[in-house]
Amino acid sequence: MTKNRIIFATIIPILILTQTVLFTQSSLGNQQTQDFTPMLKPIGTPGKEWTLKDVLSDMQITFSSYKGRVVLLDFFATWCQPCKMAMAEFAEVKSHFSSSELVIISISTDVEPESTLESYAATNGITWKLVIDTISLSDYYEVVSIPTIYIFDLDQKVGYADSGVKDASTLIQVINLFLDDDSTIQPSNNHEPTNGFWAKNWYWFGILLVFTIIAVSIYIQRQRVIQYNKKVREERLARARKNQLKRRR
Repeated sequence: MTKNRIIFATIIPILILTQTVLFTQSSLGNQQTQDFTPMLKPIGTPGKEWTLKDVLSDMQITFSSYKGRVVLLDFFATWCQPCKMAMAEFAEVKSHFSSSELVIISISTDVEPESTLESYAATNGITWKLVIDTISLSDYYEVVSIPTIYIFDLDQKVGYADSGVKDASTLIQVINLFLDDDSTIQPSNNHEPTNGFWAKNWYWFGILLVFTIIAVSIYIQRQRVIQYNKKVREERLARARKNQLKRRR
C-alpha cells in the first residue's frame, strides 16, 4: 500500500499544476483576444456628425463638411509610442493626395492642454487637422486600443477600420480605391481570429483533461487493487493448501 500512496502523492500535484497552467493560458488567451481584436464599427456604418475645434488652426471643423472627400480619422494619445510611429506614415499619405481628395484628422483621446498638443504636433510633423475628443467619439467608434484608424468613403460611411500602425503604402492603396470607385475594404481585425475559439475555451478543455486524467488514474489504481487482492487470495489459498498437506502427513 505504500507504493499506492506514492502514486497518489505524485498524481495529485501534477493534476493541480495542469489545471493552474491551463487556467493561466485561458486568461492570457482571452486578454490577448480583447486587446488585439477590437470589434470596431462595421463597414458601411454612417459617420457620426460632430463639430470640434482644430487646435492648429483655431477654427471649428465639422465632419459633414468633408463629404465628397475621403476622411481619415486617427485616434491617438500623446503618450502612445506606436501613435508617434503612425504620424510619420500619415505624413507620407498626406503628401500623395490633394486637400480636395483627402482630409486627415487626428483625434486626441485624452483631454490635454492645447499647448501640449501644439508642441506634440510640431515634434511629430503633424500638418493636418488635430482635435481633442471632448464629445466621446472614441466611445462611439468603440476605440479600445490606439492608434485606431477609420477611413470614410466619399459618402462618409465607414470603408476601412483597423487598429495599430499601418504603413503608408497600405493606406494609400485603400484611399485610391475609394477615390476610384468607392470600394470598401474589410478590416482584418473586425473578425475573431481562427484561434479565438481555442483561446476562449482553453479552461474548459483543461477541466476536461483534468477529469480524464483523474478517471484514468482511478481506473489504473482500481486495477492494481484488484490485482493486489487477487494475489493476496492466491497466496492465502496456497498457504491453506500447504497447511492441509502438512496435516494429512
